[in-house]
Amino acid sequence: MMYGEGSEPLAIAHRGGAALAPENSLAAFGLASALGLRYLETDIRVTADGQLVCFHDDTLDRVTSAAGPVRSKALRDLRRLRINGIEPIPTFDEALDAFPQQCFTVDLKDQAAIEPLVKSLRRKGVAQRVCIAGAWDGWLGQVRSEVPEVTSALGWRSLTALLTCAKTGLRPPR
Repeated sequence: MMYGEGSEPLAIAHRGGAALAPENSLAAFGLASALGLRYLETDIRVTADGQLVCFHDDTLDRVTSAAGPVRSKALRDLRRLRINGIEPIPTFDEALDAFPQQCFTVDLKDQAAIEPLVKSLRRKGVAQRVCIAGAWDGWLGQVRSEVPEVTSALGWRSLTALLTCAKTGLRPPR
């Protein structure tokens, strides 16, 4: 399946379907998929040992019993935690593997996540199922240069320029 094939609007489960189960969890992805959603949005963070996890916040404080930055913990430490006391924190590769028919919109939250993201995108059939979003234009450009077949949204700077042009009636720069 290619990301965004066709011209119809996309229904995307934000944070994997956070209204259905704890955000960015395999349970949320599963329930959203069971409802027929083909597109799942997740946020990715990098751990202290360079692993990508599906997690929105910079810190663990809001949705786990732990405190501090996600990037300060190794994956083995995060494995002991539960989102909202219920669901484990999945890796990005676990989410991709658990839902091979779904496409993912990935909010790239941290420049340090680029290298492990590129590694995941180079896995067979993954790049075609992913759209990278929520990042600086340079980060998106770096990922696209290393994995040309991946789709990306507009970066923050490009989106801001487009909105400014729309409000002022100017043509966007090329």
